[in-house]
Amino acid sequence: MLTLGIGSTFFPNNLYAQGNLLIFPTRIVLDDTKKMDQFILSNTGNDTAYYSISFVNLRMKTDGSVESINNPDSGQLFADKHLRFFPHWALLGPNETQLIKI
Repeated sequence: MLTLGIGSTFFPNNLYAQGNLLIFPTRIVLDDTKKMDQFILSNTGNDTAYYSISFVNLRMKTDGSVESINNPDSGQLFADKHLRFFPHWALLGPNETQLIKI
């Protein structure tokens, strides 16, 4: 089973907004029975915005801060090489949304 946190999994809400971006849902679980899913990007601002979508591997430290992982620890595997998403970017006007498929 693969759990993919989108945006942030640190917030208990089903919706997560930072700045003028809303991502829903913030968590996607893929497994043998569910190999594809989707999420929605929404521009909640008053201006047109360009969003580039990519994977980032992060590690939470004991103090709760998050750091980027450049080199995996021994035995640590990343799913980003096995996942695809479409589209890779979105140009959204005010209050526009885009469906992203994983």
